[in-house]
Amino acid sequence: MSHPCGQMAARVGGDRTPVHSTPIHPTHDSPDTRLTRHSTHPTHDETAEAALALHIHHGPHLQALTESLSTLLAVPLPDPFAPEVIAVPTAGMRDWLQQQLSLRLGAAGRSDGVAANIEMVFPGRFVRSALGQPLSSDDPWDIDHLTWAVLQTLESNSVAVPGRPEVTSPSSARYTTARRIADLFDGYANNRPQLLQQWVLGHNGDGTLDDNGAVVPLPADQHWQPELWRQVRALIGTPSSAELLPGLLAALAQGNRPTALPARVAVFGISAVAPGQLSVLTALATALEVHLYVLHPSVVAWKNCRQQLGGRLVPRASCNATAAVRHPLLRSWARPSMEVAALLGDVPNVQFHHHPAPDNPTTPSLLRQIQADLTADHPPDGSFPLSAPPQQPDDSLQVHACHGTTRQLEVLRDALGHLFAADPTLTPHQVVVVCPDLARFAPLVASVFQRGDFPVPVQVSDLSLGADNPVGAAVSAILTVTAGRCTASDLLGLCALAPVRQRLGITNDDITLIDQWITDLGTSWGLDSDQRSEWLPPHITEGTWASTLDRLLLGAAMPAPNPRVGPGEVAPFDDIDASSLRTAGLLAELVARLRLTRSATSVSHNIHDWADILTGIIGSLCATEPTDAWQLAQVLENIGALRQQSLVGGTPCDVALTLTDIRAMLGGLLGAQTGRLNLRSGSVTVTAMVPVRNLPARVVCVLGLDEASLRSGGTDGDDVLGARPCVGERDQRSEGRHLLLDALMAAGEHLIITFDGSDITTNRLLPAPVQLAELFDIVAASIAPSATTAPAPLGSAAPGSVVSSTGPRDVAVLRRHPRQAYDERNFSLTQLPGDHVAPFGFDGRMLAAAMDRRSAQPAEIPVASLAPLIPATVTLAQLSVSCSHPARTYLLDRLDARLPREPDEIDDEIPLAVSSLEIWRLGTALLELHRSPSAHGSIGQWRAAQHLLGGLPPRALATAALDEVEGDVARLLDAAPNLRLLATHHDSQHIDLRISAPAAPGGVRLIDLITHVSGDTLVCIEFKRPAPRYEIAAALALASAVVTDPSRGWHALVVTRATSGSKPTLVHLQPIDSPDRVLAARHLLSVALEIHLQALCQPLPLFECSSRDLYDTRHVTDDTLQRDLGDASTRFFWGQHTLDDILAPGGDGRAEQFADLLWGAFRRFLPSSQSGSDTDTDDDQDAA
Repeated sequence: MSHPCGQMAARVGGDRTPVHSTPIHPTHDSPDTRLTRHSTHPTHDETAEAALALHIHHGPHLQALTESLSTLLAVPLPDPFAPEVIAVPTAGMRDWLQQQLSLRLGAAGRSDGVAANIEMVFPGRFVRSALGQPLSSDDPWDIDHLTWAVLQTLESNSVAVPGRPEVTSPSSARYTTARRIADLFDGYANNRPQLLQQWVLGHNGDGTLDDNGAVVPLPADQHWQPELWRQVRALIGTPSSAELLPGLLAALAQGNRPTALPARVAVFGISAVAPGQLSVLTALATALEVHLYVLHPSVVAWKNCRQQLGGRLVPRASCNATAAVRHPLLRSWARPSMEVAALLGDVPNVQFHHHPAPDNPTTPSLLRQIQADLTADHPPDGSFPLSAPPQQPDDSLQVHACHGTTRQLEVLRDALGHLFAADPTLTPHQVVVVCPDLARFAPLVASVFQRGDFPVPVQVSDLSLGADNPVGAAVSAILTVTAGRCTASDLLGLCALAPVRQRLGITNDDITLIDQWITDLGTSWGLDSDQRSEWLPPHITEGTWASTLDRLLLGAAMPAPNPRVGPGEVAPFDDIDASSLRTAGLLAELVARLRLTRSATSVSHNIHDWADILTGIIGSLCATEPTDAWQLAQVLENIGALRQQSLVGGTPCDVALTLTDIRAMLGGLLGAQTGRLNLRSGSVTVTAMVPVRNLPARVVCVLGLDEASLRSGGTDGDDVLGARPCVGERDQRSEGRHLLLDALMAAGEHLIITFDGSDITTNRLLPAPVQLAELFDIVAASIAPSATTAPAPLGSAAPGSVVSSTGPRDVAVLRRHPRQAYDERNFSLTQLPGDHVAPFGFDGRMLAAAMDRRSAQPAEIPVASLAPLIPATVTLAQLSVSCSHPARTYLLDRLDARLPREPDEIDDEIPLAVSSLEIWRLGTALLELHRSPSAHGSIGQWRAAQHLLGGLPPRALATAALDEVEGDVARLLDAAPNLRLLATHHDSQHIDLRISAPAAPGGVRLIDLITHVSGDTLVCIEFKRPAPRYEIAAALALASAVVTDPSRGWHALVVTRATSGSKPTLVHLQPIDSPDRVLAARHLLSVALEIHLQALCQPLPLFECSSRDLYDTRHVTDDTLQRDLGDASTRFFWGQHTLDDILAPGGDGRAEQFADLLWGAFRRFLPSSQSGSDTDTDDDQDAA
């Protein structure tokens, strides 16, 4: 039962002074319909007879209309238990109006009223109630029900619909087609019921009549629409609202009152009305008290409207509703409002009430001047005073040209910061930010607004179910993954979803390990061979999730230090321990559930079976914390609603739907914006434009007023209304412009607009949208010519660029911002609007970055900055790295720092070629196999295992790659006589020496183990391109062996891959044959130790290739230096320096000194060695 508190509250507020109405003549030839003023509230029964008319209240501001509505509601209805019925256009208007009425009804002067027993419904529900349906009943012609009726009719194939997909196609998208047709039929019923009335009578017309009163026929290619609609009508079995309208008129003419509505109803907050809706209101007004509250920007333009249509259906082409409008912005932006004035003109039994804006004594401003001109339909000429001198326009209207999404948010945050700082009475909840493209900005709003030294509290409203409910997003993602290829990144993304993690107990460590397994095991895409068989032959199973799990689980059962083929032709993964088994089990469980999901969703079902499947998917793969249980309940409720919506004539729809249909259905369900507003959050509200349409706020911001976001989608080619539009019907292009007008009129004190004024990549100036250029023209005409000079870009004395085509006058309120938030111009003293000089930016971290950039000195040669460090022991590897890449030693060994690397992207594709890094891995592994005495028998196993590992292309492509690698390894082993035999020897030499150096007179212990020793030969075979570092490493090992055991004839072989052709590079390192051999070896080790100790203190100008060339030829080329800079550590210290910087006297000659020091000792010990012909320091090789 409805609660009577609302009526009691109305009685408490019954002594409120009413808002006086100012009657006007709607047209020069319309009857005098003035409403008599009165100062006290009579009861509803006393005025019922006089009130039976259509009362049209209009004004430019919502607050005045709200005062009038609250005064109206203060008079109780005859039935104290009957609810007040108010139709509102949006959920946002409903929430706002509910709050505003609660501040007025029953209030005792302290905004402490109560608003209850008020039914706020949308216009469609209101019209159906007027036609006799209870407010709480389901309408079979509702768009959600109508879609299923259309779908079932389409399945009968009784009507040939052009472009309809084949039923047998697995991706036919039948539901999408049905929904689109249902949208058309629903639009006809709401906007042009005459069209459906003609179709009921068998006429294939477009709802209009020609000059002779004959039905205007549809084009022949549109005849399928009335035929299909008639069959849908027969299937539903219930008359549509368009059919019931003539009956309503007849019943009202006989004195019958609609039982579903109270004696008084109101339609509040609309800016446009269609002829069909107006006909219902005028009919109701003969039996009920009907109040229509229209928000119209200009009462003067309303009065001057020349067209008096009387609610008739008139083609738009024959009625120019803006012909008499004088203000150019009204002519361009207010056509829907002017069409309302034309439609309502000459309507019988109508009383007009004009409600002007409250006369608040506020300071004049540019924004109020523009609003006043619009309200008075006065062409802008600057006749009203500004709040600031003409040379300095105030800050009431601001337009900011930015670079991209993030910069628009940063600029808007700082602009709001200045307003908050200047006005302590301004609070965040009095600021509304509207976005033409909310999806573009919503993910970044909170993070950007909370940054800086002046964070702004913000809340994004009007999010879709998919964006606001993690469970809804998870269900959509699961269906997308199972419908697609289930790539490695897809499944990893599922693991990161909160509902999936909660359901399976997946942790961050699990996700990290799974990510590593994807790389190590070569997982690409496909749950199993069955799914992959849709695109590839079923025998190509490598890289599927099933093969990945087989390798993981088999690796846990049997070790495989070398790749081999295990049971079931599976190559076990060796790198898995007991701690990893839990993660492997979770991954196996997730894959198993996804396979079940795919099995259930790969065939067609009716909607009731699909609802069960979706419920099962949620139970299997989604869970929430107890505090978030509403997320599950909300999604399950929406899925349950699908069952009820699919009833057609009381019978469940049995059309078989594919997964494509279900995904489209859920996409519409999860993507629909609710329009709800949280008006009590205490934060800045960020929302789309429609939910807060016309809602007043002290500060209104339009975020992202860009050409792309304002571009309308055009007219649907099948939309009959679009082919011959009539006055009052919706038009996307005009509606988008009217939304901007609504935002302009709703702004109380400030209007801030941001748009992309420059290309974020090229910095090229972008033209402003046409609507913004029109606003610039109005600004230029509204203020004195001396004030129209554009403000300079931030921190610059140069004049701003022209955005519109009318000259420099159009950018008086435009300010261009630099591309980066840390640009110095953001923090220099700048002339801001309103005679205010201050830095624009509020972000202290960006200020610090700007100061760092200003104080940055030109790059200098790095100098020593750390105290000496003498370790107790060193290894040959440490000495070798210091001699070839001393920057690595400084970063890793002394600073313990790691340079950031770009994260490796997951490769979701089956490889069709082998990368150089993979070639190196294969060659190195095969080379190690050849070092084993039993290599001949294990190479076949190794090749077979490589086919199963998933990292190689499939089948013949992998065989060709393995053949190439095996050929390269064979050529390496044949580079010298008996090298194959030498490679299989596994002798070693233990090293334990004390080496002294100038920086360490007491010496440092060198402890290491030299492997790959065959007799007196050190065999160094590398599956890499030749480079000096391999010779340096071999020379140091050879020197330590000579010092350890001088009695043996030590020498070394260094074999590397060829840089071109097929011949490997062979370097024979033979120590000096003299009594000074041991002394030369010890000297080389001493030099290496000295370089190592100095590298621990500072970056050294010692380079792998350049230093060798500098020693040999006293000349270094830029190409050689660039090869050295391919190493990330070397590039970190020396990448900003040119070759001249390093070799110039400013470098103190240290580059030559270190080159002579190292390579002089090298040549002294190995005078007859021959180095390789080329070098290669590619990033891939360094990474390897």
